[in-house]
Order: sequence, then C-alpha cells, then structure tokens
Amino acid sequence: MLAWIHWFVIIYVIAVFARMDQSPWIVLLLIPPLIYFVRTHRMPLWLVFSLLLCFIFFYNQTPSTDRQNLDSSHKSMIQGDIISEVNKTDTYVSFLLKEYRSTNKVKVQLFHQNERAEDLFIQKLNRGSRCQLVGTFQEMITATNPGQFDYQHYLHNQGISSQFLINDSTASNCSGSSFYQMLYNARNQLLEHLGGYVNPFTFSWINALLFGNKDLLSDETITLFQDWNLSHLLAISGLHVGLLMTCLYFFGLYIVKLSVERMQLILFLFLPIYPLLSGAAPSVWRASLLALFLLVLRKLKIKLPTTSILSIVFFVMVLTNPYHVYSIAFQFSFIVTYAILFSRKLLSGDIGFVWISLRISFISLMVLLPIQIQLFYQFQPLSVLVNLIVVPYFTLFVLPFLLLICFSAMIPSFLPIWSHVFQFIHSHFLTLMRLFDEAISWSWTIGQIPNPLIIGYYICLLLFLLYFEQGKQIRAFSYGLGLAVCLVLASILPYLNPYGSITTLDIGQGDAIVIEYPYRRGVVIIDAGGKLKKHFTEPSSDVYDQIIDAFLRYRGISAVDAMILSHADHDHIGSVPYILDDYQVDYLITSPYFDPKLLKQYREKNKHFQHIEGEEGNKLRIKDHIFHVLHPSLDNGDKNENSLVLFSKFGEFNWLFTGDIGEKSEQYLASNYPSLPVDVLKVAHHGSHTSSSIPFIEQIQPEVGIISVGRNNGYGHPHPKVLRTLKRRKVRVFRTDRMGAITFQYDGTISTFLPYDNVKSKR
Repeated sequence: MLAWIHWFVIIYVIAVFARMDQSPWIVLLLIPPLIYFVRTHRMPLWLVFSLLLCFIFFYNQTPSTDRQNLDSSHKSMIQGDIISEVNKTDTYVSFLLKEYRSTNKVKVQLFHQNERAEDLFIQKLNRGSRCQLVGTFQEMITATNPGQFDYQHYLHNQGISSQFLINDSTASNCSGSSFYQMLYNARNQLLEHLGGYVNPFTFSWINALLFGNKDLLSDETITLFQDWNLSHLLAISGLHVGLLMTCLYFFGLYIVKLSVERMQLILFLFLPIYPLLSGAAPSVWRASLLALFLLVLRKLKIKLPTTSILSIVFFVMVLTNPYHVYSIAFQFSFIVTYAILFSRKLLSGDIGFVWISLRISFISLMVLLPIQIQLFYQFQPLSVLVNLIVVPYFTLFVLPFLLLICFSAMIPSFLPIWSHVFQFIHSHFLTLMRLFDEAISWSWTIGQIPNPLIIGYYICLLLFLLYFEQGKQIRAFSYGLGLAVCLVLASILPYLNPYGSITTLDIGQGDAIVIEYPYRRGVVIIDAGGKLKKHFTEPSSDVYDQIIDAFLRYRGISAVDAMILSHADHDHIGSVPYILDDYQVDYLITSPYFDPKLLKQYREKNKHFQHIEGEEGNKLRIKDHIFHVLHPSLDNGDKNENSLVLFSKFGEFNWLFTGDIGEKSEQYLASNYPSLPVDVLKVAHHGSHTSSSIPFIEQIQPEVGIISVGRNNGYGHPHPKVLRTLKRRKVRVFRTDRMGAITFQYDGTISTFLPYDNVKSKR
C-alpha cells in the first residue's frame, strides 16, 4: 500500500485544485493515465476505486477558499488561548488566539500607547496563555482590484476567521504559558546575545535564514531576489535544515567527540524543535519531518522509497493542519522535492557537478514556474543560470558561515570578526547581483495564466522529463517546445481578444483608469493617483505597488502607449513617477497649464516619452484611436477647472472623461457642445457637490455614471445631492468604494470586482 501512497497525494492535490476552481470534473484528467496503468498491469483495480473514493472524500473535506466576511465592528470581548508566538515590534504586538468552544482562529493586534499598564499586560502575553480580551473586531482588508493582494483571503487560507484589535489593555487579562514559550525565550536570548556583537547587516541575514524573520532585510534586497525567482533562498527550506544537520553532526562527532548513537538521539530531539524556533514555516516542517522519519526508519531497519516517506510526511502535515495545503511555502517545498526525487535518474551518472546543478536548477524552476507566474505575473528567463551561481554560493558560503557565527556565540570575541568578514563578502556579492540586474535584467510579463494552459504545461513538462530520461531527445525536444507554446499562448491571449475594455481601478480617493484596445493594439492610462505617507509630507508608492502595477502585470501589460493626466492633483498623478520608472511610456499628455516643475521631474525619471499638450479642439490620435479634447480653452486659474476633458467612442458607446471640473466648466461644456451624445460619464471630482449640476446632467443624458471614490472619505464624496441628481435622471451609478474596480467592455458589458456586490450586465 505504501508503494502507491504518492498516488493518493496526487489525488489530494487534484481535489484541492478542483475545490479552489469549483470544478470537480478535473478528476476526469486522471482517467487516461489510470487506464494506462491498469492495462499495463502496473496498478490493481482496487487501487483505482480507492483513489476515486478518496477524491470524493478529499474534495468534500478540504477547507473552502471562498471569501467569507465574518468581521464585526462592535466593541466586544473574546476569550481563548494564544496558539502562536507573540510578535512584538516597536509599534504593535500581534498573535493568534483560538476561541474557547470554537474552531475559530482570530488574529489579535495591540498598538502601543506607551502606558505602564499596557507594558505590564504585554509581559503576560505568552504562547499558551489563557486570555480575556476587550476590543473591537476589525474589517479584514480584501482585494478590490484584479491582481491586488487579498489580505482577507490570505488570512482565511490560514484558517483565521477574523481580526481583533485590543483597545483596552487594562480590562484585558492573560495568564499562563506553555513549553513552547520556553523555546521562544531561549531563541530570543540567543538573538539578543548575537545582536550585541554582530553588525546589523549580518544580524538581518541570521534572522532571515536561520530564524525565519525577513523583516530586517531591505525591501530592495527582497525585490531583487523575487525578480530573479530566488525568493526560496530567503525562506528557511530543506537546504537550510540539511546543512544545519550536517554541521551539528560534524560538530558532535568530531569536535565534542560524541558517539554516533548519542548524536542520533540529539538529532531526534532537535528536528521536531527547530521548526518552532525558526517560525514554523511549512517548508521547515517538511524537511525536519522527512529527516526525522528517515532516521527512525533507518534505526528500525525498515526500507521504504524516499518518495513514500515524503508522501507520509505530506499527509501528516495536511491532517494536522488542512490549511497547510494553501501555503505557498508548503506548495513550493513539496513540489520541488517530489520533482527532484522523481528525476533522480537525470541527476545520477558521471555528468559532473556543474551539469547536475544546472539540471536541479532547471527542474526546480520549471516545476514552480506556473505558480510563480500566478503570484507575480512575470519571470526572468535567465533565472536558471542565475540560480546556478547563487544557489551554490548560499549553500557553500552564506549558510555555513552564518551557522559558524551562531556556533561562535560561546566565544563572543570571535563574533565581530566573523560578522565583518561576512558583511564584506556578502555585501559585495549583493552589489554584483544589483549591477547584473541593472545591466541584463529582462522580465517576461505574462499575466494571469488560464487553468487549461497550466494543465497543458504540466503534461508537457512530465512528458519532456520522461522522454529526456529515456534518452529520446527528439520527443523530449518536441514537448519542450510544448512548454514554450503554453507560456507564449498565455502571453499573447490579450492580443487575440476582440473585446477592448476600460477599467476604473479602486485606488481609494483618486482616479486611475486603464484602457485596453481590442487585440491589445494599445494601452492608455488616464490619471494614476497616489497617496501621501502618514505624516502627509512625502508621497507613498503604496497605490502604485499594490494596485496599479499589480493590475498591469496581472493583465500582462509591460508597456503603455500613452498616459493622459487630467490635472496635477496628487490623487490623479501620485503614481505617475513610479510608472515612468518601471514602464515604457510613449506619450505623456497634459493640458498646457500643467505644472512645469512636475514635467521636469517626470523627464528625470524617463527621458524617452514624448510630451503632448492637449487643449480644446485637439484630436489626440493614440494608436489609431481618437480622443477629442473639449476642455480647457484657456487658463482658469484653478487646477480642477483646468482639467482635461476628453470625449471618445469605444465600440458603440460614447465616453466623457471629466477629471475634477466643477460647475463653471460644466456650464462651458453645455453651452459649447449642446448636442454632445454621452453614454458613459466618468463623474467629475469623485461626486463632489461642486460638479454634476442638474443642467449639465440633463443636457448630456448619460445612461451610466462611474464614480471613483474612497471608502468613508473625509470629503463626503459622493455628495447625496449628486446621487439624487443621477438617480432622478435614471443614470445607473457604479461606485468604486462599494463595487471595487469597474470594467466596461466595448460590447457594453459592465462588471465589478467585489464578489459580494458583483454586478455583471449589459447596457
């Protein structure tokens, strides 16, 4: 039975995939290989029926990934046990709480108020503490745009049902702790000891690679590794555990002179504890449990294939915590390990270290590629070669040297020396990586891959490896071409789509509209708002990073034909510098009265765009599509009243983009364009009472009004008067604050992003 256990893992994965996609028919893909194995007598019929029954069971027992809005906004009290480490930072404290008489897990946060009573309360927070907490359930932030990271979904996939904010530490109480807290205390003492002797650079890498905390690494470093598909090196994995075991074994046998039996006993005790010390990442549990099982079976002289042992570890983990299967670290760890184990024939023989390393790098990259693209929507084709250099460097230098520093904690006088040596070598290596990234970096933006292409990709990969192993190079090459075809098809799908679209992104209180022509003949962005940091003195890249850039990559957009900026308010242009920095932009279009200082700053970011000034009467031809400029004709002395107003036809529908004009400019448009036919109106100034006047709306008679507005904004937008005006004129209103991103297809179909307010209809 154990010889077939990996088939049950395959069934479990298919059941999870089917549950996520709500497509149980996916199991039909297993029918051809099952028939093949039965006909070749490699698989008994009883096993086939067992697998099909298990699929039904796994499909129904797998935790759902459906969105659930379980939040509450009333002040309340919760009781339960702390089931995670208490994370303490300079600004807040957070932990997970399991409520009494419930399976609910709650994420709890406490923001510092610098009160003595608060400090006393925080000291009582330990893993295993029993708590009674007074506070408020918080709204869990959910994605409101395509491609945006969904924090609510992320928490739900960890089994966390809600988020709770402690707002009264004096009325809250916790007591007790567990054995786990003793381990955390010992780890924290070691880190505190090391932090007193090593420099901050080295300390940040020790925290990340040995103790699972990447918070001290710079955003630039994390982005660099992510861009080159090297994120796995910044997370503790099987590689780390294997090296740590090797170092411990060497240290115990040859330095301390322990016997083999005692050293094995130490490893038996160490392997279940290390995952807890390093943040309990699923990849570390996988590696530790696999090593533990291998040691136990060897001690008992039981022989099992490594793939069967790995499958046992898989079921131990998913039965212990079913939500593990939704963890990216869990998926990456098991997929790569299975791929390497099943490809062992390709990695054996007298082919040399370099070729073995190249093959491992290639297999690891290719089996993870669709998942990575679904996460980041792009990848670096040269990352296979970069992995070939960086992975051995981390294996042979970085990890062993950091372990040496930790083992030297007993001799503090050596720590500063080792620390400076590590900083000197590793900082220069990172500098070389950045120079290489600047000189050669080229990312292939693919966008979201449809599920059928993902399935086709993995079928081609399986057959490619199978025929390559058998030495049938021509067949292997043909299926290698199939891999490339799947990726190319995914990237060219937008160029085969006859339906253009206009997406009004939900960026909060601001405007950002992305127009995609049919067959991706052109991409135009109208406004790209941003936000300021909390102290309101510096711009923030949050809107760009989390929404605009994420959407463009999700849609497979790597270049922008034109950016049209209505006016120079930050909520309309705050993300422009970041777009110019990261994307090819051919044209930047503004009114003649746009701030020249900003244009100078934009030119410093990107010297390649052509600046065009648009004023009343101009026809802007962008990739054979005409935008008519209706306003301004002169300087009105106000940024809002100088907004560019554009009129254009998409499919059979006329659009009017109005920026932030007010009633004065509306009167001008009404008098100068009395017969303007408008089907869709981008409502001016986020629905402010200073615009959307009754005479203007009555004259243009739009059928649809789109309002880009922030939730619970302090301006009172959209104003009730505006909403009444639109309602009385039978204008269908779509609002980003309630519906998220709003997409209008050229055929008249309008859809909204938020699933619980979804609207999908034709005009």
